Amino acid sequence: MQRDVVDRVDRPGAAAWVLYDTGNSIYSASVTFLLAPWLVDHLGASRTAFGATQTASMVVAGLMVPVLGALCDRTRWTRPLLIAATLIAVGAMAAMTLPSTATQVLAWFALANVAYQAALVFYDALLPSITPLRRAGLVSGLGVGLGFAGTILTAGSLALFGAGLHAPHAMRVGAIAFLALTLPCLVAVRDRRRIERRASAATLAGDALRDVLATLRGLPRHRPLLLFLLGNFFLTDVIWTAALFFADYTTTVFHEMFVASGLDVFGLRFEPTPGQEPKLTAFLGTLGAALNVGALLFGIALGALADRWSALGTMRIAGVVLGLALVGGVAFGGIHAGWFAATMVFGGAFGMAGVKTAGRKVLLELAPRERLAEHIGLYGITTKLSVLGAVSYGAIADVAGVKPALLAQCVQIAIGLACLWAIRMPEPAATPSR
Repeated sequence: MQRDVVDRVDRPGAAAWVLYDTGNSIYSASVTFLLAPWLVDHLGASRTAFGATQTASMVVAGLMVPVLGALCDRTRWTRPLLIAATLIAVGAMAAMTLPSTATQVLAWFALANVAYQAALVFYDALLPSITPLRRAGLVSGLGVGLGFAGTILTAGSLALFGAGLHAPHAMRVGAIAFLALTLPCLVAVRDRRRIERRASAATLAGDALRDVLATLRGLPRHRPLLLFLLGNFFLTDVIWTAALFFADYTTTVFHEMFVASGLDVFGLRFEPTPGQEPKLTAFLGTLGAALNVGALLFGIALGALADRWSALGTMRIAGVVLGLALVGGVAFGGIHAGWFAATMVFGGAFGMAGVKTAGRKVLLELAPRERLAEHIGLYGITTKLSVLGAVSYGAIADVAGVKPALLAQCVQIAIGLACLWAIRMPEPAATPSR
């Protein structure tokens, strides 16, 4: 068993670490609910340009983070790099709200996205400094669960104010909230590993790159870790796809029903406004808030389950529920809003929270502690280079419709689950006596 950096949970540090997840979720929610519609509807940007910027920035981040992670393993730079990446992300997010052309906003978005994704590697690398491995699932689950609070605030605002929400002002407020909620982690959480600085930054970066390449070449010899990374890639790819196309799918399948008879969900009634173009903005915001409330609760519960039972078993269950959620979304989409929410929304929340929460702990259980940040970087690739689902969804939707496109994602879930079920966790070694 890997030796813990700390022997008990640092509660103030854990609280600050968890709060960071709440703050950075405001950024991702703002991109989903505010930036994309504002760029397309008000600045004249094409959806292709927005999608290409998103993909390019994710690819850059995916290629960078393993090297940055390996660099963290050799230096005490984890916290300074987290501070720098977070401040760049916050600053670029605020810059998007300045009077600008679509091209300028997209450039700021690309910078913010790369910095945001890089910060997540440094953030995850601090987890062993605030909790021993036996409690990592709970702390990670709190981070995942409470992280959705920022998305709930954004989606809830959308549900309340609908199309009247002024995107630049809301994003400006979001950038301030992003900084305020992440500041405790930037100030209070320390890297407690014992690492000696050995050489210059250029030498260390070169060593880090060589070690990453060596780790990639050596992955076939570490079958459980390789299977986990592949399984996480396929499951996370589906989660990214579902999040990216959730609004498109929901508005497409429910538009006719909304116009004809209105929609009922959670005891609320949604009807088109007479004399105005029918929009499902408030309905989407309500479903988005419900999804993230569910993910908050599931994240906490599944984190505890991962600690008490099995992180790998919890991740497998989450993958199965994610597949059932997609099936429910196809079966009830455009037919029954309540059952759609019960399956697609809450099932999706369970799967999304479970894969992320349990996945963090599975990685901690499999990766060598002395090269943890490097493997966190590789883990980050499986969450950032997820492009298969988006491509397949778009291609199938254009030819056969959105329901077959969503159902096709179950193929990737099946592959991901097959990888996870093939993993055999190593037996824990006896704890050395002191």
